[in-house]
Amino acid sequence: MSRQGRCKQETKISSTEMRDLHIIYVTARTPWGKGEDFVLSEILELRAQGHRVTVCPTRPGRDLWVGNEPADVAMDAIYLPWLGARTLLYALYAVALQPLRTVRVILRLLLSSRSLIIALKNLSVIPKGLALAWSLRLARPDHIHAHWASTSSSAAMIAAETVGVPWSFTAHRGDIREDNCLRTKVLSAAFVRVISDKGVRQLREKVSPECANKILCVHMGCRMETRCDSGGFRSVAERIDYRRRKRVIACPANLLPVKGHAVLLSALAQMKSLGMKFSCIMMGNGPLEGQLRQQTKDLGLEELVEWRGKVAHDELLRMYIDNQVSIVVLPSIRTDDGVEEGIPVSLIEAMAAGLPVVSTDTGAIPELLVEGAGIMVRHGDAEALASALTELLENEEMYSAQAFSCKQRARRAFDLRIVASTLVDCFFGCS
Repeated sequence: MSRQGRCKQETKISSTEMRDLHIIYVTARTPWGKGEDFVLSEILELRAQGHRVTVCPTRPGRDLWVGNEPADVAMDAIYLPWLGARTLLYALYAVALQPLRTVRVILRLLLSSRSLIIALKNLSVIPKGLALAWSLRLARPDHIHAHWASTSSSAAMIAAETVGVPWSFTAHRGDIREDNCLRTKVLSAAFVRVISDKGVRQLREKVSPECANKILCVHMGCRMETRCDSGGFRSVAERIDYRRRKRVIACPANLLPVKGHAVLLSALAQMKSLGMKFSCIMMGNGPLEGQLRQQTKDLGLEELVEWRGKVAHDELLRMYIDNQVSIVVLPSIRTDDGVEEGIPVSLIEAMAAGLPVVSTDTGAIPELLVEGAGIMVRHGDAEALASALTELLENEEMYSAQAFSCKQRARRAFDLRIVASTLVDCFFGCS
């Protein structure tokens, strides 16, 4: 199965039999941490469709992440420190209540770890998984779902098998490559959701053939903006032209090697040398910030590039709606150690807002930029990237066509309402 509409299980449930579900979402840090904005949107949409979603991060920080969405998600959440007195106490309770189940699932995880490092990672979340199991002893949720095929799903598997409820997980990209007990987890899970067709193929190569039908492609989705035109524009065409003339390029991506910011800066320098008028907003933070700021200075781009740091997810979407951005670019690369993108939600969100996007031919991005939607260039090619950005800014007809095509592509394949409904079908199929 490789498309969203095919993820319904063999058990068919009529609309009269549908009920509200209680789902536990196991995350990495959300809502007390960065890097999972797309999970926030998914949780809130599931709740909007009438289901109760309780969130439990494996390694929560001390403070909620920026924006309104983390606060909304935290209204129904289980805050347990990664390691702490309460976490350890709950874990001991869980062991005492179900000693055989506990020992069985822990041994399966540790013995199937393919390296000492992965075994230690799984060992580190055993208390958290057991503590979650104890916390759910009375709630008896219908389903447990983890985001990431790494330690989040390790904790979810421990909790699910200890409590005795069905579970599943979402695999993204690097977590598939890491291969943290994937064969064991796929055998245990009711189903596995992967966000791209490429990811499905990669995961199926790592598991037993008889488990291949458990692995489904269900894209990450985003909200489709339905707000009417505002701001004094008489038509959509007038608004699109206004956006283009603003000449604001945005790159919403954390400052990591795979995101390719260095290539973008080189492309911007080429555009400046040709006399192009533009500005660029870098939205994100990360370990490369100092290096990239220095590159900006060395290239003489300080007056053109704004480093805005982390922007709250709802604020980012508001910038798109309020016509503050002309183009969204994601210059992703394939790193020397093989890390690459899945299908970036940052591009989907821009497309859904009617913004043209420019990205590269790496990872699963080619699955997104099809049907004439978006401009795709070779990864690592600063000259091609500069040419694509320049043509969009200079060519009014191309800009308008891309704005329309991108929006239609996002609406057809990545509507969050449809994605959430598809997931609910999957949850019902195994509950």
